[in-house]
Amino acid sequence: MFIGIARSIVKKISTSVLILATIAVSSITCASAQTSVQCEELAEKQIVDAILNQQYAQARKLVDTLDLDNALIPSPEFYRALAIWHQGYQEDKVKLKKKGIAGLRSAIRMMQSRLSSRPPRTASLALGLSKGHTARVLLENAQYVSGYEMGMQAKQHLNRFRDLSNESEIGFDDSGLLMGLYEVYTHELLEQNQWLKENIATRGDRQKGISLIESAVNGRSIFSSEAMRALLTDMSWRTPETCKYVDAMDVFGHEFSINRDFVTLHQGLLLKCGYTDRAKRANEHHAMQSDLPDNLREILVKARLRILADLGDFESLFQFDVPAGLEMHRQLAYANALDIAGERDRAYEVYELLASSTGSPVAIRSVAQVRLNYPYHRPEKIEVPQFKLSSSGKSSC
Repeated sequence: MFIGIARSIVKKISTSVLILATIAVSSITCASAQTSVQCEELAEKQIVDAILNQQYAQARKLVDTLDLDNALIPSPEFYRALAIWHQGYQEDKVKLKKKGIAGLRSAIRMMQSRLSSRPPRTASLALGLSKGHTARVLLENAQYVSGYEMGMQAKQHLNRFRDLSNESEIGFDDSGLLMGLYEVYTHELLEQNQWLKENIATRGDRQKGISLIESAVNGRSIFSSEAMRALLTDMSWRTPETCKYVDAMDVFGHEFSINRDFVTLHQGLLLKCGYTDRAKRANEHHAMQSDLPDNLREILVKARLRILADLGDFESLFQFDVPAGLEMHRQLAYANALDIAGERDRAYEVYELLASSTGSPVAIRSVAQVRLNYPYHRPEKIEVPQFKLSSSGKSSC
């Protein structure tokens, strides 16, 4: 979450900031037995999920219904700015991202004034959550110093909230997500950067962080989606550790099937852990969406090429169109598929052509050069006990 000097770590933050639960975003209704705070928590989660599903108009409508007296983050401006930034991130629009960042900063300033008369516990949670997620957006946009400073402020607010709260209270799991990310990031960063290791006193506890993030996935958490994403990207895709989230990502990948981050994570995890048949079914599911953005279509085509290669189905690789820029990727997948099918001589010829062709991208030529000496092998299936999603979490609205 909070230490943002190494870009390699920052990229892992790859923000979609959001997920879980079924998405009933048409209206916000609550059983009469539920408290206002519980219902407002549901309302905020619906906003977050609508943003993640790129339903920005629906998110704006839901923001207008927020009860500011009970919201965990009592700021319509914060959610509107988050939606603007997320749209810019998904569509690679720099102006939208800048507008979203400015909006997030402005929302925090207004909220600080608005919360001056609130109880310390309530104010600490609202400021901790808003500053924590804003810090992650800043880091994603390479604003390292301001992101780090904002993140440290968030940590102080959340520590105060947790000191004043018990684990069953609303907001505890959301605070745990950000605290868990802090533990994981500081551990990973200091492991990879010797200068930081020698000059920063903070030492993250990775296992503690993972435990907190997992609790946020299954708990009563507005940002439970971001918790699931973090379990994959922020654990450095360690195998077989991340393979225990295969079943969970089937749920999230299908629920948010037009979000490029979740689609990429879903496909990537299945392939990395050797679940090729499931990856094929997931790819077909995602490709059926009628409103796919162009950047997501390209991701799905690349995944399809990899899937068919892992299946050794070299004939099917030429039964569909690919963008011109991916033709060399198809040729590489063809050679990989031939290797899997036991056609080493034919595979070698294709690798040789790719390695010597000036028309091939550098990355393709490099891989092909390696494959001349080392045939392609698909990943072995890794079967480990799966992380279990709760049926309904702690949320009761």
